[in-house]
Amino acid sequence: VLFLVALSIPPRPLPCRTQSSIPLLIKSPIYQNFIQPSKMSFVAQLMAPGGGVMLLPFVKIIIGCLLLVTLSAFAAGVARIHMAILSFLSGGLLCSLYFFEVQYAKVKGNSEQQSGNGQAQADSSGKQPKTD
Repeated sequence: VLFLVALSIPPRPLPCRTQSSIPLLIKSPIYQNFIQPSKMSFVAQLMAPGGGVMLLPFVKIIIGCLLLVTLSAFAAGVARIHMAILSFLSGGLLCSLYFFEVQYAKVKGNSEQQSGNGQAQADSSGKQPKTD
């Protein structure tokens, strides 16, 4: 009987997300170096080579939540040794993601600087510089 009653209740509409509420984290100046706006959809940008970098802010938030949950469970006394190990591993993963972001920004900055220098050399000599 409860199953039939549950089927007869109409589902509530989901709250509509506006364009301004979705990319609040993406608008952060920290991640502006990683996210390049283009005319492709978000899914198309993710599937393009190097598109996984766009997910770094979201992955860091999820791993940060994991770290908070495991530390809270450790403090509460739930499976202490397991929570200590999981906290250590999630903290290490956050550190490695931070290291990746820093190195990615350096490489991207160097590649943009070299492409600017290469463009200046090509303009002055009339030939394209050898890049291989």
